[in-house]
Order: sequence, then structure tokens, then C-alpha cells
Amino acid sequence: MSTKPSAAAIRAVRPLEGGLPVQAFEEYRSAGQLVRRELDEAERLRRELLRGRTAPHRFPPAVAGRLLAVWNAYVLQMVGEHLLDAVRVRSLGTVRAGAAARILAFLGPADRWMCQARRLARDASYRVDEQVRLPAEPPAWPNRTDGSYPLATAMETALRAIHVRCGSTLADYTRSPVRQEEDLLRLRWILDCASAAIAYAAEPDLDDPSWSRSTPAYLRYALRMLFLFGQVAAMPTLLDARDPATTVSLVAHGPSRIDIWSLTDPGQRAQWRSRPSARAAVEKMWAADPRPRVTAHVQAQIDAALGSGAIVFATDRHGERLGCHHRCPWPAVYEVRTPVTIGGTHLLPMEQFTFDALGEGDGRIIVSVFVPADAVGG
Repeated sequence: MSTKPSAAAIRAVRPLEGGLPVQAFEEYRSAGQLVRRELDEAERLRRELLRGRTAPHRFPPAVAGRLLAVWNAYVLQMVGEHLLDAVRVRSLGTVRAGAAARILAFLGPADRWMCQARRLARDASYRVDEQVRLPAEPPAWPNRTDGSYPLATAMETALRAIHVRCGSTLADYTRSPVRQEEDLLRLRWILDCASAAIAYAAEPDLDDPSWSRSTPAYLRYALRMLFLFGQVAAMPTLLDARDPATTVSLVAHGPSRIDIWSLTDPGQRAQWRSRPSARAAVEKMWAADPRPRVTAHVQAQIDAALGSGAIVFATDRHGERLGCHHRCPWPAVYEVRTPVTIGGTHLLPMEQFTFDALGEGDGRIIVSVFVPADAVGG
């Protein structure tokens, strides 16, 4: 079911997944210089405001949002780069699928947080907290290994480097004439928790029953604390925020009547409907679906999430819609803004996903980095 009209009429994308050549990561790797420059500039603005006796609670929203967005991009970029460097020397030119997916889980959202930071730098009216549920969570760190790749060691090294940067930020606040002692105490507590978790990851204390004996759990906790640190340093009010709410089961049931085009990207649905070959492919797909109402229910959840603002249509760094998934029924690609569960898959802010109705089981929600189909031989 690879029916496709001309590339001029349709923008089609596909997941960047599976084993990948090392060169495929170079564009993400080279973006690190821009991320670090942007972070340095944002930190300079922070120090100027602090010296000018502007308390963090009174930072202009665009400045606070920029600090937060670029911090998140920095953490994700640092982790992604360290993971990539760890596999580069053992990859023999190709990164295996599991490791590639783990690296892209960090480098992909880093680019999207940078898009937020750039928007905030040029538009003082833009509010990141109106776009993404804050404080945001980093990508998950799973309890598994990827063969001979030393990814846990690379994560630990990245977290130590990020911790040093956190210490510099905390020092700026400590020297500020308008510091808030309660905020400083809580920031120090977050940093101390991260430091302890990194130490446990390197050498777990098996005599302490209050800690899990899983090194990945220590790394996951430290990553969450460091990700949180930069966000609350930018927006101290997040210290008092409740845990981000997760939207689950947005609709209880699917539609009573199934529209065979309901899964197709609404932005390009008219083009697909006009092609007899595409209609034949869609009808064949639905006829072969053993659980069509389950499929329709997942799409209803997606539509409800879109209507609520929990997800939006995914765009590229220029603000253009990514387009549809490259195969029947050509669904849209979405970007998450609020933690949400769709089709049994938990999704986090800045992740991109599509609904692959031809997949099986829980794998039908595909979370990935998406690229033009033609760029990977679509």
C-alpha cells in the first residue's frame, strides 16, 4: 500500500529509525555549537537582570521562557552528544537501531526546544508556558542496555557536565542582591538530589534500602532533577507547581460510524481522496483491519487531544507542516505539548508521533524523528 501521488502535491515524511549511518547524526551533532551559544547569551541576559536588581520572579516572560527553553535544549543536546560519542567509536560506521532511537530521543526534542527559544528571542509577546505544559519532563531512560555500547557511562558523564553548569547558575543567584533565600534552598536541594543520584549511579550503596539498586533508576532520577533545575531557575513559580497532569483516555468510545478517511492527514485529505488508487488502498486497509473500532477509537483520542491543545500538528524548524506519514492511510504527524496517553502509549512534550494503522498492537503509535520520505528513499 505504497500508493503516492506526485511529490509536488503531497508532503510525505517517514520515521528516521532502524540502524543508521553515523553521518546521519552529524547535523544534530553540529547543532551543539548553536545551543551552547544561545545558552551563553541567555545566561548573560539573566546576569544583567540580576545585577540590575530584577528578581527572577520579575523576569520578563519572554526572557524567562527563553532561559527555560534553551536550558532544556542544552540538557538534551549534551546527553545526545555524549551518547553519540559513546557509540561512534564502536559503531563501525553504523549505529544499531536501539542505540540510534535512544540518541534521537534526546537530539530530536533538543532541536524543537531551540525553535521555542528562537521564537522567544524575537517575539516578546510569546509565552512558552502557554504552548507547553511546564515543568517539562525529559525523555525516559529505559532499564536496558544496547549491547557493547557504554551508554550508561556516557549518560553519567553528560550529567556530571550538566551539574557543573547548574552550579554556575546557582552561584549567580547566590551573588544576586535580590535573591530569595527560600528559592535558593530549594534549588540547592534539587542540585544535591541530582548529585547524590549521580554518585549512586557510579557506585550504588547497597546498604541503603531507600534507594533502588538499579543504576538506570539513579540516572533517570538525576536527569529529571537537572532538567527541572534549569526550568525552575528560569521560572521560580514552577517550584510551587503541581506535578504535570497527564491526560488519559480522552474519549471513552470511538465514533458510531467510521469514516474511511478519518485517519488521513486533514491538511492533505482532499488530495488523497481525489485519487482512485488511494481510495482503493484505504478501503483495502479497513477491510483487512481485524479491530476497526479500536483503530477508530485511537484516532478519536488523537482528534480529542488535538482539540484540547494537548498535541498540535508537527512543523519543521521553519514553521511549515511536516506533512503526512508516507504510507496508507497517510496520517498526520503530531507534536506533544501536554503529557498524554493515546492508544496506550504515554507521550511527553516535544515528542513527535504518528498513528500507523498498518502496525500491530501498541506499536501503532510511532514516536520518532520524522524526515522527508524522499530523503530516505521513500
